[in-house]
Amino acid sequence: MCRTVTRIAPRSRDTLRGVVTGVIVTLAVVSGCTSDGSPAVAGSPEEAASDFTQAMRSRDWDRLSSLMHSDALSEFRGMLRPVIHLPEAGDFRRALFGSLDLETIRDLSDAEFFAGFMGAMFSQTPMIGEVLEGAKMKVIGRIMEGETAHVVSRLEMSVDEIDISKIEVMSFRQEGGDWRAMLTGDVSSVAAAIAASAEGR
Repeated sequence: MCRTVTRIAPRSRDTLRGVVTGVIVTLAVVSGCTSDGSPAVAGSPEEAASDFTQAMRSRDWDRLSSLMHSDALSEFRGMLRPVIHLPEAGDFRRALFGSLDLETIRDLSDAEFFAGFMGAMFSQTPMIGEVLEGAKMKVIGRIMEGETAHVVSRLEMSVDEIDISKIEVMSFRQEGGDWRAMLTGDVSSVAAAIAASAEGR
């Protein structure tokens, strides 16, 4: 998934929703951009990036989940666990999972959890969709780091009428013979912010 910088709201229980919205922006804003139409080699990390982009833009959350590495899905769920399980987070849980109680949420697979979160947050945060509509991405190339492929792209987007052009990196690792999207250090930083907010630090 693409790397970007997310600013976290002040650490208080009243801002938990804002913190988690930061997660979705980190995951989506630069991962869901349109490609420039350049062909990608079948079975390559570049093709995986293209498939990920198409699933994001079509809001096909089950498909998107299937394109994530299982380690990334597990990490994503783990970083939201402190928020989901807060006693006072009932309204937030209902916004994400409807009438499902905590026990049922615990029984969801990591892929189901991810898909449910993405769908709910996109429906409740229209600004993300607006940013995605105008974002464009041109793949520049690939850098291998051990078993991880980093797809390097130039991202062009507009946020609050400010034009932004920057280099971004989407990271992929093979699983079951296919390239799957990984989380990045930026998302891990957001996880730490969530945990701090959940604990009231």
